[in-house]
Amino acid sequence: MKKKLCSLFYFSEVTRAECVWAMATSQLGFSYNSSQFLPEIFRSMFPDSSIAADYSLRPRKLSYIISHGTGYYFTNELIKDVRKVHGFHYFSMKLLLLVHVNNLIFFFDIGLK
Repeated sequence: MKKKLCSLFYFSEVTRAECVWAMATSQLGFSYNSSQFLPEIFRSMFPDSSIAADYSLRPRKLSYIISHGTGYYFTNELIKDVRKVHGFHYFSMKLLLLVHVNNLIFFFDIGLK
């Protein structure tokens, strides 16, 4: 049991490192291709690190983590914030003779967190 728990903790550290890089990529505006050779760079920079040895974040996995991993979290945060608001504006712009309809919802969170 202890060995399994240590293994689980270790892989959560690798996943944590990949998530930290995904958030940095998103926040700093890096391209997804910036992580193409990152595992090799980390292995050469930190040869004694087992986390760097198992780090495997490539552009496709990075895209998946950002869209599916964090997308769910931020969608739920937005839903919680919208439900707290007493009212919001809803605009509908009808274009191309009612064939194409764009719905825009403007929501501004003025609360500082």
